[in-house]
Amino acid sequence: MLSYFPARDTEEPVTKNDLRTESAALRLEVDTIIRSECDKVRTELKSDIADLRTESKSDIAALRGEIGELRSDMNQLVYWVIGTGLACTGLLSGLIVVVH
Repeated sequence: MLSYFPARDTEEPVTKNDLRTESAALRLEVDTIIRSECDKVRTELKSDIADLRTESKSDIAALRGEIGELRSDMNQLVYWVIGTGLACTGLLSGLIVVVH
C-alpha cells in the first residue's frame, strides 16, 4: 500500500523491492545494536560475578578464621570446666575422708 502513496509528488513510488531492501537494512542495524548491547551486558555481568566470587572467597576465609578462634575458646572453656569439676570432686572426696 505504501507504494501507492509517495511522500512527495516529485518522488517515485516505493516498490516492494525497495521496502524489502530497507527492512533488511533496518533488521541488520537493529540486530547489530542488540548484539552490541548484549555483549556489553555480558561483559559487565562477568566482571560483577568475578568480583562477587573474590569477595565471597575473602568472606569465607574470614569466617573460617573466626570459627577457628571460637573453637579454641570453646576448647579452653571445656578444659576449665573439666579441671574445675575434677578439683571439686577431689576436694569433696578429701572432706568426706576427713569427716569420717
